[in-house]
Amino acid sequence: MTLSDLIIDVDKITEETLESALKGYVGYDPSQRIIILTPEGRKLNQINKVLVFLLAQKGWKFVIKEGEPPQEGLKPKDLGKLLSLGDSIRPVLKKIKDKGLIYLQKDGAYVIPNNMVLEVIDTLKKGNNG
Repeated sequence: MTLSDLIIDVDKITEETLESALKGYVGYDPSQRIIILTPEGRKLNQINKVLVFLLAQKGWKFVIKEGEPPQEGLKPKDLGKLLSLGDSIRPVLKKIKDKGLIYLQKDGAYVIPNNMVLEVIDTLKKGNNG
């Protein structure tokens, strides 16, 4: 084993893995490059709604066939607007960050680190109990 074996590669996160976690919660609109919460997705609690949305950001690389996919990270203002949570998004993001499920990048955007994708999926499978 070498240190290169320890690299967590986004390419190892498969389309099927993301699809199984996101199915029923979101839809992609490639022409507008936006993610839309389904009625079921809108029923999620705030924590799971944020996790689903940030997880869906990882799926753009499978959805956009031509050109650059949208950036994976989202800033609190943008995320709050997209999820209709406004400024109430900040305490939610802090709570999720404190659990280690998301990471704050230098540019102020939040992402799910590749090494946490499976844990986020497990959290979502446990249900709407955030």
